[in-house]
Amino acid sequence: MEYDELIEFQKIFASIDISDPLELRPWFEDYPELSISERSKIAGRSKATIKKWERKARVNLIMVVELDNQVVASTKRPPLYTPPSKPLPNINIPKDWDKNPKWVLNQHRDGISKRQLGFLLNCSRHKIRRLIIEAERPPIPQSILNSIA
Repeated sequence: MEYDELIEFQKIFASIDISDPLELRPWFEDYPELSISERSKIAGRSKATIKKWERKARVNLIMVVELDNQVVASTKRPPLYTPPSKPLPNINIPKDWDKNPKWVLNQHRDGISKRQLGFLLNCSRHKIRRLIIEAERPPIPQSILNSIA
């Protein structure tokens, strides 16, 4: 942005009451080519303040996004890439799976992730992790148990 343009936009902005969202809205809509960085230079405010003013003025700035060689106008950001998830395996789930940590450990050793087991068993992956740790823990020797009693 040239210095002359900056001065001109600052004069326009100076006439706007920033406490009134209805006055801010035309400033955003009439100059859609201005970036947030340029608007913050013009207003002498931070980028976060400019974004807050946009939300207050309820401005839906249209972004032009190119997806698969097609130009699409959108008010939302394009989705982030998410890798495809593995299909869930078919397993027979015993009724007492939560009392049988060895079964959970065997399923995990067979290649089912903690997250998948949690989804299949309708519990958190943290509970699955605790059950696996419990199953891997060696049993307490009988001599120690006798000395406690």
